[in-house]
Amino acid sequence: MSDSKDRPFFGSHPLTMTDITSRMSHKSRISKLAEDAGGIAPLKHVILLSLSFACSLSIGVTTSTIGPISAVSIGASPGVGAFTSGSFTIATAVSALFAGQIFSSTGYYKGFLMADIFFLIGTLISMLSITKRSISLELIGFFFLGLGCGMSNFLRFAAVNLTSIKFKERSITYVLCGGILAAIIGPLGSSRSIYLIKDKPYLGSFILVLFFILVKML
Repeated sequence: MSDSKDRPFFGSHPLTMTDITSRMSHKSRISKLAEDAGGIAPLKHVILLSLSFACSLSIGVTTSTIGPISAVSIGASPGVGAFTSGSFTIATAVSALFAGQIFSSTGYYKGFLMADIFFLIGTLISMLSITKRSISLELIGFFFLGLGCGMSNFLRFAAVNLTSIKFKERSITYVLCGGILAAIIGPLGSSRSIYLIKDKPYLGSFILVLFFILVKML
């Protein structure tokens, strides 16, 4: 019979191998229940992430479509008008470089909230550029829109980190399905909203972008 000194203690009583096995089995059952319960909540999370991804891509599609032609409509040359897309793309690349560090330090909620604020600032500046007929304001506005789009691209990674183990493989696929919705809504909305406000062409398109932002923030 082994000495009780060699046994691990819990309070004032030594633990036997039967106790340890029982506790490990209990923890295993708890882990299984937690994983099974986690299969319900992630579906809700993934659907919300998919809708957010669809909104962010719709913003990107709409701004990329109307950017150059809206700049030309307020007096820009075709070359300068094309740089609205360049400003958007540069900002998207810049934000993608630092987005990982931002999400690591602030978490997903604050990180995506920052992206929504960038979207909001960019849209308001772009709307002001149409009313003031200012090309420089539109370039600045598209830069902020690009920052928001670059950070929102991390929505698909959030789907993996916020779902249970057995749901991770399908979560990215479901989120990327939001791109199918954006491929339909983006171009259709862009063409239908150009003359939403007759005396200010393209202002209606930015109002549509503002609608996408508000839906995404909800």
